[in-house]
Amino acid sequence: MPNKWLNQKGISINPQRHKVANWPEYNASLKRRGDIEVWLSQDLIDAWYHEERIYDGSGSSKYYTDAAIIACHELRQVYKLPLRQAQGFINSLFRIMGLELQCPDYSLLSKRLKALNIRCPRYCKHEKKDEGIAAIAIDSTGLKRWLSNIFSVNSDLSFSLLV
Repeated sequence: MPNKWLNQKGISINPQRHKVANWPEYNASLKRRGDIEVWLSQDLIDAWYHEERIYDGSGSSKYYTDAAIIACHELRQVYKLPLRQAQGFINSLFRIMGLELQCPDYSLLSKRLKALNIRCPRYCKHEKKDEGIAAIAIDSTGLKRWLSNIFSVNSDLSFSLLV
């Protein structure tokens, strides 16, 4: 009785419904649970920085577009990262993808999110991540999350894939 101790605590574990017939495939599927896929559309990559920075004497003009700020915030929300860790995570994604982009500084993210009236939650180390996300795609309209392993991407969109 492997569940004898759990049964004494009032925890019931249902018996296995299906017998595993193909162990190599089952083992491979368990290994794929940790895979991450992030898709960035080409229009978001092109619109990451403002093309023309106009100095009007009231301080520095904006370097990153609102779309870049929102994309960083959405990635941060998926993984429930504090701002500094989100900056490092996004910069590492860009480095792995071979993109010449930089994530905005954590202080800039905080200020711009406040200016955009977007609530900026404070995440701690013990926060749980979203376990069911299979793939992430970000285009100029925002973040898309697929919660199953089967998903489709519109063929007329150009995405950069991080695998």
